[in-house]
Amino acid sequence: MTKTMTHSLSIPSFVFSDDMDATALIELRKELKASIPDLTFLPFFIKAISLAMNEYPIMNSVVDPQVDSDGYISKYIIKKDHNFSIAIDSKDGLTTPNIKQVNRKSILDINSDMRDLINKVNTNSLIKSDFEDGTFSVSSVGNIGGKYFVPVILGP
Repeated sequence: MTKTMTHSLSIPSFVFSDDMDATALIELRKELKASIPDLTFLPFFIKAISLAMNEYPIMNSVVDPQVDSDGYISKYIIKKDHNFSIAIDSKDGLTTPNIKQVNRKSILDINSDMRDLINKVNTNSLIKSDFEDGTFSVSSVGNIGGKYFVPVILGP
């Protein structure tokens, strides 16, 4: 575990936390839950991040493994699709499949895809493609409380 976690801490990552007034969002979700009982806040946050990525596409990029002669990153590869990996609890621990092409979906589509992935986790029917091509990870600890946390990336 020590070796794995030490390697994880060497993987470049970006964490941003902030506070916001979510009163309007809370009211909107409350209204929508009348007809969509399983709607959580996570699809709203995922869509908001995806919209921000349209303005700041570098946030949906990977580092080109080739570095310049001084050992510095020479370029980033910006990904076209926004494929959001989300942590889902399973009987075997957390797993992180991804919702594909969030940038082309509505909040309700994202919620539906998220529910499909949760169902696949619960029925042990995730397949390799559910994990492939993730470009961004989102973690939600709202159901357990707290304000901020920093997830660690588990390397391949």
